[in-house]
Amino acid sequence: MLSLLFVVLKFIIFSNMQLETTFQPNHPIGRVLIYHFMLGFLVMFGCQEDEVVIIPDNEPPQGQYVSTVQIENYIQRCFIDLLGREALDEEMEFYFILLKTNELSGESRDAMLIDLQRDTTYREGDSSYRHAYSQRIYSLGKGRMIESVENDYIYQEMGQLQNDLTGAINNGDSSLTAFFRERIQDAQAVLDIPRDYRLGLLTMDSMHVRLMDNLVYDQINMGTFNFVISAFDNLLYRYPTDAEYEAGYAMVEDNVSTTLMGQSGTNRGDFIRIMTEGQAFYQGMIMWTFKTLLLRDPTPNELSFYIASYYVDKDFEKLQRSIMSTDEYANF
Repeated sequence: MLSLLFVVLKFIIFSNMQLETTFQPNHPIGRVLIYHFMLGFLVMFGCQEDEVVIIPDNEPPQGQYVSTVQIENYIQRCFIDLLGREALDEEMEFYFILLKTNELSGESRDAMLIDLQRDTTYREGDSSYRHAYSQRIYSLGKGRMIESVENDYIYQEMGQLQNDLTGAINNGDSSLTAFFRERIQDAQAVLDIPRDYRLGLLTMDSMHVRLMDNLVYDQINMGTFNFVISAFDNLLYRYPTDAEYEAGYAMVEDNVSTTLMGQSGTNRGDFIRIMTEGQAFYQGMIMWTFKTLLLRDPTPNELSFYIASYYVDKDFEKLQRSIMSTDEYANF
């Protein structure tokens, strides 16, 4: 391109001496020549495509596009979903600054969520975030499995069981004595869920065992038919196939050894164990978490993505954080 320009200039200057006159800027022909020369120059050099330079990791800060109200709403939503209450003014200010100064990074969102799940610092009203979070997990679990029954009702039923136990002991009925003692223990295990979860003594699968194996769940789902159907519906969000129902019914009702979802079982306890330890249970946990936090079902791709890690580490709190850190949840 430069060589072509050089040739043109050489031609204009040296080819004809008469151009010395006509190429003068004030000469009419000179002005025309200058005009066309400049036009040609611009065409040759101005129409070249600019080189696109991509600078890695140079995305514009996300925080500058998110309003103050959006950030505050996100913080409030996290407090409500994890602690069951709104943030206080000083909490709102603290976490707003944390998120804003870090440009709403995934790390800053995760840091806030970990605080709400794990921090054991004493806080008036909550005792601690960890205490409030454990109570929230208990409340959500009861809502899923036993229709959010109040603790007072469980205590009331335990009182009746205690009377029944006393009668069985007085009558010398060892079978009923063992049965009522077990039922009382099962009810107490439900009431102990928030404490045991807070102390790290309880995982989500064992929590759901307690929420299934108690007198309240039996009252809600009376009879083996309802018990088996409801277990699939509550935990897996589907009804059993005919073969699954027959296997589950045989275990619970008749104590017959059979196979359910690839696992062997002989009794009610085995049925509950199978329902709360296989991959299907953890898929159901992902579905429950999506329904609770995003108010929708996961797509097949999302289910595959989350089950790959959740079925291995079984870290429910990390599962919550991974969803609550998304722009969809934050509404950014």
